[in-house]
Amino acid sequence: MAEVPGLVPGEVDPEHLKLLIGFARIRSSNAIEALHSYFVGGVSQKNAQEQHSIGQSQLSQKISEIRKVSELVRKAKKYYPST
Repeated sequence: MAEVPGLVPGEVDPEHLKLLIGFARIRSSNAIEALHSYFVGGVSQKNAQEQHSIGQSQLSQKISEIRKVSELVRKAKKYYPST
């Protein structure tokens, strides 16, 4: 899957990820921890899944949700004046 600008694994700011997780309404602590390991820590998807006891398909789905929310936010930002 192509990288979404601003969402390169290992290079995502923790606060940015926290906001995206909130927008995506992800509540599972295991999923949140795995997403943090993947996007902030740069851990491979497979290792994040194993470290946080989350299924491969569930983690893939959550990563996809975060990418979709990020893209929606990126598209919506043109409607908000920069300050």
